[in-house]
Amino acid sequence: MSTVNDVAKLAKVSAMTVSRALNNPEKVSPKSLKRVEAAIAELGYRPNQAARALATNSTGIVKLVVPERLGTSDPYFTTLFAGVASILSKNHLAVLFEEDLTSNIKYDGLIVMGLNEQSDLSFLDYPAPVVVFGKGDDYQQTGQSVDWIDLNNEEASYIATKHLIGLGHTEIALFKFDADEPFLDEREVGYHLAMAEHGIKVRPEWVVSGIEHTSYGAKMQTMRTLRTTSVTGIVCTSDLLGIGVIQAARDLGIRIPDDLSVVGFDGVGYDQMADPRLTTMSQPVHWIGQRLGQLLLERIQHKGEPLPPKHELISAELVVRDSTARRK
Repeated sequence: MSTVNDVAKLAKVSAMTVSRALNNPEKVSPKSLKRVEAAIAELGYRPNQAARALATNSTGIVKLVVPERLGTSDPYFTTLFAGVASILSKNHLAVLFEEDLTSNIKYDGLIVMGLNEQSDLSFLDYPAPVVVFGKGDDYQQTGQSVDWIDLNNEEASYIATKHLIGLGHTEIALFKFDADEPFLDEREVGYHLAMAEHGIKVRPEWVVSGIEHTSYGAKMQTMRTLRTTSVTGIVCTSDLLGIGVIQAARDLGIRIPDDLSVVGFDGVGYDQMADPRLTTMSQPVHWIGQRLGQLLLERIQHKGEPLPPKHELISAELVVRDSTARRK
């Protein structure tokens, strides 16, 4: 029996694109949609969801919710989606990607991402298992407990900052992109912890929030920061920002890593596109997707049983490349 991953491989697109083609074809480019349709036809990918629903009271469909504001074409989310699909498709569950919780379709389970203070918490009342990516204080305060996985963002940023301190840097900036996301605040906490631990007083101008989440946005901010401060290290909250920092330094005649050291965050491809290659806090994104799929599958298979909630914090790994060096 063919799976979503089989269709994606044959069509030479991501599993997320296949999901969009099935669920929201208007959001897929005509060229990609044509390839997906051809692959579906060639493989005979025809999951009989209606028959399955009648026989098992199940639709065989799981919904992955990623808010549009997070930029779902980012390699981070396509990699995570592939991890989720790799687990669930083996168990004959199709994964549909959507940007909000509103739908007339019945799902066997939900995986919800990107929760913040403005998020719709209606998923807590959904009559099917739910797993969340992000520990989310808001939904925990409701008194309802769900399974969640999250990256230990505070720890990761602490490690990134401590790496620069260990190389002799004391004037270190933190670049945060423009999103109202709890994980960005957690990364700032880790930065401050590392600086305080080493007796370094953080100047207000070193912590820069609201940077446009593009390499161009980071490039413009870097030029402003390097012209008005004497920082020798920058911790970025994404690899995309890290690339912008490197581009700006090159334009200003600042050598990386001789004059300025840069650490990125995520490790899903952008880091190796940089020249020099970007030191980064690498997340096991595909594995996180697989783990989300596993937790949801366990809930689906044991639906109605009083299983205790599972909460897992995942560590990122410091991958040292060519953008950091000892301060000269």
